[in-house]
Amino acid sequence: LVLAASGCVCLLTHGFPRNSPLGQTLGYTTLAVLFTALVLSCALKDLDQPGEIKGFWRQPALRSVGKYSYGMYVIHKPVHDLFSRPLLAWLGIHTSGSITWASAHLVGIWLVSYGAAVLSYKLFEVHFLRLKRHFA
Repeated sequence: LVLAASGCVCLLTHGFPRNSPLGQTLGYTTLAVLFTALVLSCALKDLDQPGEIKGFWRQPALRSVGKYSYGMYVIHKPVHDLFSRPLLAWLGIHTSGSITWASAHLVGIWLVSYGAAVLSYKLFEVHFLRLKRHFA
């Protein structure tokens, strides 16, 4: 039910644009409810039984995204502001008016952010993580 409502709101707001009042109010509220329901369903399944949802979240690809998610969070905004925004303007693409372009933009930002987060982890963060044993 929550997923269907989120899909309807996504269509209504044209992809949850962050620069529109409808996207900032209805869009963000719907996303908060969706992710709260997702976390709650995982927590409840984890308490009682293995369940399909628990197995889904333990897949290697999703565990990898979880491992690098903080790096993706830190990197995604600079990637958007420094690279994708100028590129989209140069190509004449407006993501706010098209669910197709907004979705393609989201996937592109996600892929670039994931790749940059993996590189950051392997080339930079792992060296600092090795120092934890000296301070913890």
